[in-house]
Amino acid sequence: MKKQIKRAIMLRLTSILLALVALVGCFYFSIAKIHEEIKGTQHAEKLYATAIDGKRAHYQWSESLVSYIGLGTEFVGALDDKSCALGQWLYASSDMESANIGEIKQKMIPIHHTIHQTAQKITKEGGSLEQRKQIYLKETEPAIQKLVVLLDELIAVSEKEAVTATESMEHTMLISLVIMVCLSVVSFISYILVLRFISARIVNPILRVEQGCKKLQQGELGFEIEVDNDDEIGNMTDALNDSIAELNKYITEIGNVLKLYASGDFTAKCNIAFRGDFEKIKHFFDEMQASLSTAFHQIDENANVVMSVASQVSDNTQNLAQAAMTQAATVTELSNRIESVLHMVELGADNAVQVSEVAGQVGDDMEKSTHKMSELLEAMNEMNKSSEEISKIIKTIEDIAFQTNILALNAAVEAARAGVAGKGFSVVADEVRNLASKTSEASRNTNTLISRSIETVTKSNALVQELVAFINQTEGNAQQAVSAIAVVSQNAQAQVDELQQLQGGVQDINQIIQSSAGSTQQNASASEELAGMANDLKSMMGRFRVN
Repeated sequence: MKKQIKRAIMLRLTSILLALVALVGCFYFSIAKIHEEIKGTQHAEKLYATAIDGKRAHYQWSESLVSYIGLGTEFVGALDDKSCALGQWLYASSDMESANIGEIKQKMIPIHHTIHQTAQKITKEGGSLEQRKQIYLKETEPAIQKLVVLLDELIAVSEKEAVTATESMEHTMLISLVIMVCLSVVSFISYILVLRFISARIVNPILRVEQGCKKLQQGELGFEIEVDNDDEIGNMTDALNDSIAELNKYITEIGNVLKLYASGDFTAKCNIAFRGDFEKIKHFFDEMQASLSTAFHQIDENANVVMSVASQVSDNTQNLAQAAMTQAATVTELSNRIESVLHMVELGADNAVQVSEVAGQVGDDMEKSTHKMSELLEAMNEMNKSSEEISKIIKTIEDIAFQTNILALNAAVEAARAGVAGKGFSVVADEVRNLASKTSEASRNTNTLISRSIETVTKSNALVQELVAFINQTEGNAQQAVSAIAVVSQNAQAQVDELQQLQGGVQDINQIIQSSAGSTQQNASASEELAGMANDLKSMMGRFRVN
């Protein structure tokens, strides 16, 4: 029973937590899967580049071998089939290669080995020109053609695998997005349900209890707090309703007893049982009743004493009148001097208040200046970061221009190899190379300007930081001055208040003395009346019922 609210909230919070954990798990699984697909795409692209480079390299290798046979130039190609880039890939092992790639690879190894083996035969000393030509035409050239066919097949397979990996990655991303959206909706619904539970079972009952407590604070007792909870809040509400009913019963009984006291019957007592600390109330009523009985008896006895004292008071009032006249003159002069001093202190207090207000305004202006300088410093830091990002982008543009220049150079080599048919492509390659050079030069100039801007921003940032530190120090000094002036203003106002109280006290004394001087004569006759009143009081006490 005591843990119902806690258990209900924990169950609902656990559902939200499980949904969030599932969301995070799905997110990390998606990231891992996408990373794996990206690695597959990169491997396919690398394989595609290896096949293209191998095809171009073996064309150049074949041209160098033909030049060696026909023209007698130096052969610059590799003789070992494992030393070239394609051979290194063929004899290397990889876990990411598919079955199709492995099959093509196994077909290429003996052909590639035959190509390099025939080159070793051709470049071997002692062979005639005709023998070298026959070896090239019958063994080397057919093997190169077969290798080119396999390389074209490898290029097609790698392109297909790259497309497949990309489509798989997009599919994984779509599924992950749908799952995460569903889990987010579940988390949101669970959150709404928890809020509704807390509002209905905790917040609203507590608000009703709060309204009841406010009524109780205002002295209302004729009400009951309505809460339907069967948990801790319901128990608390029931206990509070019982307390309100018990208090209402106590107040009603006490009112009845006091009503009898007002009618003169001091023998009445509380007839209900008081619980806990409320027992003290009944005890206090009993003590009050005993005290009143004793007091009434003493009043009756003291009335006799008052009658005898009244005659003595009449004699002493004549002497008091003469002394009161002398004191009245002295107090009047003192009151005039205090009024003069009070006027001067009030002027000083008004000036202190004005200075305090001006100093407070100065402190506020300094605080606003500090805030604006902090915003300026943050803006300059953002400018510095943006300049650094632009520098990185320009570096990327330079790399792209460099790669474009290399691509144009390779295109020019291929155009030259194609002869007349590639003349137009050669012109395009030259234009691309010129464009890459211009782009690289423009990016270098822009990078220089950005570097200068970064240096300028850095220097400005340092100056702004020094200015902010100076303003902060000035603001601290201004705040200290404001505090000191405020203390002075408060002290001045306190002096004004003390003097005003002193002046009021002196004026009261003056009025009392003056009135005493005039009423002293009346006290003599009043003393005689006092004796008569004592007789009346004695007869009045006979009407009260006491124990």
